[in-house]
Amino acid sequence: MKIAAALFLVLVLAAAGLTGCSSYEKEPDAGNVDTMPGGRTGEAECSAAERIHSLLLETGADEEERFHAILDALPDIDWTLYSKQYGTVGDDAAGAMDLLEWLSDSPLTAQGDNMYRIFQATKGLDGVMAEQYGIIVGEFYRSGRERFVKLLARLDEQSIEEVCRLTAYNNYYHVEPEEAKKTAAGLIEQTNLSDSERFVVDTLISAFDSYITEDSP
Repeated sequence: MKIAAALFLVLVLAAAGLTGCSSYEKEPDAGNVDTMPGGRTGEAECSAAERIHSLLLETGADEEERFHAILDALPDIDWTLYSKQYGTVGDDAAGAMDLLEWLSDSPLTAQGDNMYRIFQATKGLDGVMAEQYGIIVGEFYRSGRERFVKLLARLDEQSIEEVCRLTAYNNYYHVEPEEAKKTAAGLIEQTNLSDSERFVVDTLISAFDSYITEDSP
């Protein structure tokens, strides 16, 4: 009897979509959350990696909606763990590099404040993943330095330093370090920079400076 009841409960939960990782979950209403045995809420529980991977595979979904759903989960991603779980280049085209290239190619990436979420997603970056991430932030920096500074200034100092480091690495392949440093220094002339924005500019200058050698023009 107990087994039959348990099976019935599983079927009910499955029908309600509560046993999997739903791609387009909404935040539960704090005043109306059903609590399941063990203290879990009725919302599906899944990691950022699981959610993002599931969304990447939903090729028939509305592209803009899917993009923003991935972006919402992106700050919690650990790129190393994602790569271990789904591959650097996945057989299903949803590996870590696939995701980074998808972000790089999407016309939505540079729109509005979308890069702010990407700036938050630096955990576990290394090797080719760090290089591909550098392409994203480097291109964004060169396309609009003032906007880059304002968005990045909203993060903590450690995150700012990491993004600036990867930006400088990518920029090295496009702009001479001396010129990059001079251009960044020009941003300081903007008298309306906040303390956090000034920290971003100073960090960029320092990052560009690290690529200047005796052989630099």
